[in-house]
Amino acid sequence: MLDLPPNLLHTQDIFDLSKCNKNIKHGFITKKIINFRLHDGVLLSIFIIVAIIAVVMNSLPLLNTNWIHVVEPKPIKRGDSKGDIINLMYEFDAGYFHVCRKYIFNENITEYFYENETFYFETECHWSSSFSLDELSEYSTATVAILQRIFIPSTMHIIGCFLNITALILGVYGYFDKSLKTLTSAIFLTIGSLSVAVAVLQVVCIVDDEMSSRIKPNAAGELSLYSFKYNWGFFTSALSFLPFQVCIYCQVVLYMRRFKNLNDIQKVVPGLLRMVSKKIPNRKISVSPFKNENNNEFENNINRNLKNMNYYCDYETNQGNTFNIFTNV
Repeated sequence: MLDLPPNLLHTQDIFDLSKCNKNIKHGFITKKIINFRLHDGVLLSIFIIVAIIAVVMNSLPLLNTNWIHVVEPKPIKRGDSKGDIINLMYEFDAGYFHVCRKYIFNENITEYFYENETFYFETECHWSSSFSLDELSEYSTATVAILQRIFIPSTMHIIGCFLNITALILGVYGYFDKSLKTLTSAIFLTIGSLSVAVAVLQVVCIVDDEMSSRIKPNAAGELSLYSFKYNWGFFTSALSFLPFQVCIYCQVVLYMRRFKNLNDIQKVVPGLLRMVSKKIPNRKISVSPFKNENNNEFENNINRNLKNMNYYCDYETNQGNTFNIFTNV
């Protein structure tokens, strides 16, 4: 067992570095992979690219009608050749703020309408009833019922987008001025992404509540004329949560890298040393910087071997000779 100097992170199960150095022969590519580390500039670039993609993913659905596609009938007070009530079939593309109706062409039905009744077959768009005073009871039933309940999720989605865009700006500024803007960016990203995710879940609940009873077969066993599906706007908003988590990770790592030892990190995260001790119960952790001038050659050998093995700590010889176990990314 090696007698490590007190300024190193002591472990009871430490590797036999001399044996590992003799037995393990790494190739050029293997060494590059093992010693690979994302520098701050690379992390910032990843953050900016992923954040822009995620912001676009949850912002575009706010501006279009590609959230929900609903097919529903509209009864007309007019009978066909059999005396049955005519049902005109329409498809609706609805978003938070706008909805458009398009007629599903059926040549067997159009013959029962006069030439001056072409308004039944025209594409018609309206603002959502949650944000306008238009009377849409004759326009639709199921789709309008959904839009009337969509005010809260749309508001949460807007707030989430605003927080995410603000977090992107703060993250860039925080990197250059080394301030708390970096940590604030991570907090805003967390709140903003959760806000958008909750808005999407509320939309699912509203659509399911309004459409579940309508798409069931009737008492006679006939299939329902109603149907619905989610469009790309819904899925992009839902999936934007994942890239935002990558952005949060990048911001947290960039912020924690400013602290070179556990004593500094504990000022930001109280109780961190106790938490690390619980997670690694068999290891004795020393955080007090201490320099042993008689063991410089030994320390250099240990440092070189640790870097070759990609040990989980990053031995910083120029920062009080302490291990940095949080920033080796």
